[in-house]
Amino acid sequence: ITEPAELNVAILSQSNPLCALSCDGSATAIVTGGTAPTTYAWTSGGTSLAESGLCAGTHTITGTDANGCVATDEVVVTVRPALVITGTLDVCVGSTTDLDGNSTPATSNAWTSSSVSIATVDPASGVVTGISAGTTTITYTDDLGCTKSVDVTVNALPSVNAGVDFSICAGSTATLAATGAVSYVWDNGVTNGTAFTPTSTATYT
Repeated sequence: ITEPAELNVAILSQSNPLCALSCDGSATAIVTGGTAPTTYAWTSGGTSLAESGLCAGTHTITGTDANGCVATDEVVVTVRPALVITGTLDVCVGSTTDLDGNSTPATSNAWTSSSVSIATVDPASGVVTGISAGTTTITYTDDLGCTKSVDVTVNALPSVNAGVDFSICAGSTATLAATGAVSYVWDNGVTNGTAFTPTSTATYT
């Protein structure tokens, strides 16, 4: 009576996904011993020694030989942290906002805008400049080709009306009440909507 060599299954190599949330990892196993033929079953669904399309997590391969002997091994697939874009995601026309990514940027065109008529973005620094009112998608690409996108809203500038010119008698009070915006700052320290006493003829902005 000849006893066959013990069945053994072992992970030979593995490749982790390049980008977070992607499932393009792979692993290859080898088998020794046992009695042919040997069948294989991965917990991820594959039935050969090589398995692809692996997401992050633990994946087990089970080998079963002609005598019903079983051997297993497992591989742990890991991924990089998810890309994150930080910074203010709204900006006024003519103003800028600085966006940052949490990984090494691509060597060229790391930042792009889906609509440069609404907002442009510096391809290296991530500085977004508002061009016209609307929303554009800003995409960041890192050195491995992984991407992350966010929507940036460009707000139109308010149309402020300071009111009509008027005259008052010396010693009388005046009230400046601008409209068209949410908050106002007048020069000379005047508070919008609050009466004050001018000391001389002047233009207020």
